[in-house]
Amino acid sequence: MPKKNEEKDNSMTDDEWNAWIEPVVSWVENISNLSLPEGFELADIEDMVPGINSRIRRGNRDPQERKVHKGKIQNMGNDLPEWPHTRGPGTSLNPTQQTMLATALAVREEADTAAYQVYVSHKAQHILVRRASKKNQTLGLAYESMEQFVEAGQKAEKARIMALFKNKEWATKDDDGNIVEQTFESPVVRYPAE
Repeated sequence: MPKKNEEKDNSMTDDEWNAWIEPVVSWVENISNLSLPEGFELADIEDMVPGINSRIRRGNRDPQERKVHKGKIQNMGNDLPEWPHTRGPGTSLNPTQQTMLATALAVREEADTAAYQVYVSHKAQHILVRRASKKNQTLGLAYESMEQFVEAGQKAEKARIMALFKNKEWATKDDDGNIVEQTFESPVVRYPAE
């Protein structure tokens, strides 16, 4: 971390910059082909394009400030559908872990859908409630739909799986505790907190 009187290096080489913006440029060129989730209008996305293109041009001209422009572009695109760059823990997963996560989420979705349908068949879905939050000052009320119930389950399952990866608790290990294999079929062994 730079000290107070030191300037942060915001530069990127041409190769680094071009490698990062190439998928963004491709995304911009193909926005008419995006699969838009509910609530997104193509016109809203098209409104973002001039700002993205402006930051790309500025980064092309000013190699010393490219990290700043990269951050601004990323902030503009974070919530857009099919955005080519993602941030957060998901980006650190290797391909095997990505497959494991996707499979676990598919299983959870199927399980939560079936569970919700069982509650509905018994006219008991009103007892499936969200957690109350003192911090957000929200009550724990019933889910309004199966979609909301399943979405909440997906968020919880993703957090749980990410914790298993972080703590190296979902893998086949040797006698010394070293990971020798990691597949969906690998055992999950949780360890007590120290």
